[in-house]
This record gives sequence, structure tokens and C-alpha cells, in this order.
Amino acid sequence: MKKLLFILLITCIGTLKIQAKNEHRDTIRLILPNNVMVDQLVYYRKTTDTDILKELKKNIKAFLNDFNKLETEELSEKHPIKFTYTIGNGFIATSSITFTDYRTPTTILFTQNETNKFKDGSEKEELIIKKRTHLLEIIEHVHPHKFKSLIHFNSIDQLDALLEYDFEEINEKLQSLMDKDKSYKGKPFITYIRINEDNQPEVIKTDYPNNRSDVIQLSAGSGLQNLKGDWLGSFSTQATMILARKGMDKHAFSFSYEWLYNFTAPNERFINEFIDLGYAYNFSKSPGNDSWVGLSFGFMTNRRGEFFANNSYRLGLNTRLNKHLTVGPEMYFNDFFKNVYPGVNVTITVL
Repeated sequence: MKKLLFILLITCIGTLKIQAKNEHRDTIRLILPNNVMVDQLVYYRKTTDTDILKELKKNIKAFLNDFNKLETEELSEKHPIKFTYTIGNGFIATSSITFTDYRTPTTILFTQNETNKFKDGSEKEELIIKKRTHLLEIIEHVHPHKFKSLIHFNSIDQLDALLEYDFEEINEKLQSLMDKDKSYKGKPFITYIRINEDNQPEVIKTDYPNNRSDVIQLSAGSGLQNLKGDWLGSFSTQATMILARKGMDKHAFSFSYEWLYNFTAPNERFINEFIDLGYAYNFSKSPGNDSWVGLSFGFMTNRRGEFFANNSYRLGLNTRLNKHLTVGPEMYFNDFFKNVYPGVNVTITVL
């Protein structure tokens, strides 16, 4: 019993540390005055964190220094190239350049269309296709995170010109602009921003793809609990409010009612009933790879037999192994932490 509890506890704690790979949730697409377009992929680490733009000039300079050491032919519009520049690898400070054919050199640019206006009379920005021949992908490893920038350009001279830009000021103004707009905080977004000659950002368009809303979920399940060396069956119903953030379910507040069946005594069948209040958090940063860990507090509402003492309570720690299976250790006690004893809970949710 103690070994089983230890394994379950380690499993729950391990879920806090072993997370699915980070996936970027937001894309900040900057159109710079020299016609270079920068896609800054913002990972789930922070809602509207643009601080990584401060590193862009440093990373471009590092790439150009390494690129100039190579004996390469002059870039041609007839031969689109994708450069992948990787900086760092976990704790190791290294850099590398990879060359691959880039077969889709067309990217997005905005232009004024005077014939198309918003209801308030302001001019609407329309999409056209603008050719940018080459792509520079910068991947920076800063343990435990990975950041990515995509730079669409036509010539190395355009990259050299970026070194003259004040990305510190651009970052400051961009962060201020995004902090004022609450719509950036709760939903994943792709925002198109033109940077003017004075480094002032101008939002052209923002899309919110794959947004997930808050929901109330009703479910039912059955389970097994090991208490005092005996296995007890259970049936439960649960109402859960799930709050989404950046397109992922992140917080879950639950209320459940459980009937706990005790058939261990000969010729006796007792059903004890508990109400539980719970909270769970999804530690995953990758949609579709949930990593839920939860805490619960319960108290007895209906006691039959002598298996449980009067005024019995329980505390639980649980982890969801998949969509239907939840396991975790529990601690039962009565009054104010009297007669404490451990338990193991395995629940299968069917709805």
C-alpha cells in the first residue's frame, strides 16, 4: 500500500515537471520600412511578451557574422533559399546555419484600397501578395524555452539595414500598444503591424484563430478506492467550469457528488456519500497534449456503517492520465486531522 501511494505521488509530481513541448500561441507579424517582414512567434510563456524582439538585432548580427565567414554565391531571386540559424542547444552555447530550398517565396503585405472602407468611413487595409524571395528562420534556445523568428527578405543588404533599427524602441512601443488592448490577453492571435519610419507601430489587422471558450462540463464516472486495505467501488457525478486561456483549457473548478460502496463486511452493504470541491490546472503548453494536475477537498454528507468515523473529510491529489482515467493518493481524517489514514483513488469518467 505504501509503495503504491509513493508511486502515485511521484506520478502526480512528475506531471508538474514533464510537460509537452512548447508551441507558439501568438504571431506578431511586423512589416518594416525597408519591406522586410518579421514573424515573431510568441510562445505560451507569457501572454503578450514581446521582449524577445530585443534579441532580434543581436541574433541577426550573429547570423550575418557567421554567414560572412562562408564562401557562398550571391543570393538570387531565381533560387529561393531558407536559412535556419540555430543558437544554443539547451545549456550549450553553439550556433549553426542550415540551407534548404525555399519553394514558397510569396508572403503577405498590406496595401491601401480606397474603394473598400469600414462602416465608420476609415480606409480598410486589403491583402495583396508581395514577393520576398528568401527566408531566415532564427531559433534560439534559452533553457527551458525555445524562441523562433521568421524573417522574409530579398537581399542580404536588407538584413544589414535591420542593424540600424532601434528594436529596443520598437519593442517598448509595441508592448505599450498591446498592453492597452485586452483582446490580446486571453486568445491566441495573429496580428499584422506596420512599423513606420518613426518606429511607431500601427496595427493593421488581428485574427484570432482556433479560439476556445470557457465551458461548463457535466460528467459521470465510476471508480475504485483502496482504504484501510480494502477496495471500495464508487459512482460519481460532476459539474466542472473550465476556463480557457490562449485557446487552451487551463483552469478547472469542479463540484462532485460521490456514492462510495462498501461491500467488504459480510452480509452488509453500506453506501457512504461525499461532496468534493476541486481545482485542477493544465500545465501543458501544447494543444492536444493536456497535463492536468488537481487538488480536491471532500466531506461526508451521509454516513452508513462503521467504516468511516463521524465528521469524515478527505484531501486528494490527482493527475489525469488520459481523457477518461484519473489516479491519485488521498488522505482521510475526521474532525480536525484526527485518525489520519491514506487512500488511493482510481476514477474512470464515462461522460
